[in-house]
Amino acid sequence: MSQFIRTLQQVIVLYDSSKKPYKIADVVKLKGESFLIIGIEAFKISGIELTIWYTMQDLKFHDFISVSPKPMLSKLEHLSVLYRYNDERFEDLQPGRTVPHRGKRYKVIEHTHIAVNNDIITLQFLATQVLPMKRKVVQTKYFDEKKKELGINVF
Repeated sequence: MSQFIRTLQQVIVLYDSSKKPYKIADVVKLKGESFLIIGIEAFKISGIELTIWYTMQDLKFHDFISVSPKPMLSKLEHLSVLYRYNDERFEDLQPGRTVPHRGKRYKVIEHTHIAVNNDIITLQFLATQVLPMKRKVVQTKYFDEKKKELGINVF
């Protein structure tokens, strides 16, 4: 499967309205080949340049066995932010990082959409709520650590 799934890098100069970010499901032509954008891997803002890495699928390879996606353990939330291009909070929106939303903590799973309007960037992404360990487990760990710290052995 790896021969037809690839990464594409796109650099967009902010304030240049001639170049817009690709969207998931867009078909992109590169060197005479057609590729389908199937995901956003990452993005980086440097000065007035926005660099986006996409996951793309080569459309000429269509003779493969489809694989069903694995079910998610926790529910995915679709979140969106609207920031100026130089906002430091963009650094916290990379996959794997956690962000606050309405008093809860969410882990960024995948970017789903990026749009640019002059110096304003809209980013949409999927995230899962970060849930704490069960209270009983945390309590047991806490008391075990306290016992070690104080040198108490209970039989």
